[in-house]
Amino acid sequence: MGVLEGTNEPDSVSLTQSGAGMAIYQRKDQDVVDAAAAWLRDKGAARNAAGQQFCLTVGLMTPHAPYVVDREAFDHYHGQVPPPRLDVPQDEHDWHRWWRHDRGIGEVSDAVRDRARAAYWGLVQRTDEMIGQVLDALKEIGAMDDTLIVYASDHGDHVGERGLWWKHTFFEESVKVPLVMRLPGAIPAGESRDQVVNLVDLSQTMIEVMGAQPLPYADGKSFWAVACDREAPWENETFSEYCTDPVPSWTGGRAVQQRMIRSGSWKLSVYDGEPPLLFDLSTDPDERINRAEDPDCAEMFQRLSARLAHDGWRPETVAARMRERRAEKDILAAWAREVQPAQTHVWEYTADMNRLDN
Repeated sequence: MGVLEGTNEPDSVSLTQSGAGMAIYQRKDQDVVDAAAAWLRDKGAARNAAGQQFCLTVGLMTPHAPYVVDREAFDHYHGQVPPPRLDVPQDEHDWHRWWRHDRGIGEVSDAVRDRARAAYWGLVQRTDEMIGQVLDALKEIGAMDDTLIVYASDHGDHVGERGLWWKHTFFEESVKVPLVMRLPGAIPAGESRDQVVNLVDLSQTMIEVMGAQPLPYADGKSFWAVACDREAPWENETFSEYCTDPVPSWTGGRAVQQRMIRSGSWKLSVYDGEPPLLFDLSTDPDERINRAEDPDCAEMFQRLSARLAHDGWRPETVAARMRERRAEKDILAAWAREVQPAQTHVWEYTADMNRLDN
């Protein structure tokens, strides 16, 4: 066995050092789940018995790079996960080409690819099992059927699709996230929704469920009516942004200002100094045909472009703000190094918790 190194940044080390072993993310998640279940059995049970409402957030890291999972889960999926369905397109976009080159994933062997994908599938299973442990505790205190349960993620993972790994794009594999909700008697079981919502809408939705007033000045809006009724009216539109300053190593010294709008089945992504991408997911769900220069789509392109810029969003404005933020972070980092403030609520770990089996 060896110590797993370099897991603090999402680069190709998470492919070359992937497979069976143990990463601190999986260890931490199990500790978080154990604490959540204990809280439910203790304080949650007391509050439920007293008829009091409670809210519990359980934040998990997996499934996530580094693609390392315990031996049992890895062996279960190794050799069973099919290869990626989408290859690298011949007309690959400039950003995606640069990203693959900069992160050292231009050439990934089949063996490394399959090993990383098997580990990711194993991490998905372990995450599913841990969520089950939290739900078991909820059942034990008799609150399963009158508690709103929400499962969501902050981003996806390409896991080799299009020759890409991790997130960092507006392709569906990266930007689309799961959102699963359960509340018997309110949300119909077994149904799905086609409407486009955003995670910023989730807090407002939960507040409405609890009967409280909407948060003032919040960006999101409640989609509770849609959750309860697929025919409920909804503005089927959302935005996503990806911005960095040029200092972090994962940008390769390159500043990034990108924005996307999803309106119905149409998705437009704009890049600073690079060609835009326009896809119609109703006819092209794999996002392989860029319609940005298609005369038949000129009206849609103009409408979505105007929506992207409607609140004053400009790449140069974002870049200036990111430079300001960089300077602010440098000041905070210098202060922390000098003052060495006490740390509280820190999950303790050591480097040897990361293990990659031979």
